[in-house]
Amino acid sequence: MKPEELEALDLLRQEFKLEFAADPDLNQIIEQLADQVAYYLEHKPDLLFSYFYRMDIDEQEVAHVLNFPQEEPVNILLAKMIFYRQVARAQTKLHYRQSPIEWDFQDDPYSS
Repeated sequence: MKPEELEALDLLRQEFKLEFAADPDLNQIIEQLADQVAYYLEHKPDLLFSYFYRMDIDEQEVAHVLNFPQEEPVNILLAKMIFYRQVARAQTKLHYRQSPIEWDFQDDPYSS
């Protein structure tokens, strides 16, 4: 897997409490995430939509998947949207990663 996919997988493990073998393939990830999405759609839709909001997943894309006939099951399409959005977030995070700021408080004119 690419570094951004591994980073996305870590985020998804935390958010959706997913558990995988050491090196899952994309199909395993989507399948397990889709199972979680199906559960949330049925039992906790408000929580799922709050996840979409926090992940900055396009509301209109979600509405389109939910309101119009699809070739794939809705939970799988939403799982793919979640995964690929997390990959995009991870790419940005890895690309713009900054070194920790080193601050010498002895030279700070504002410290007492």
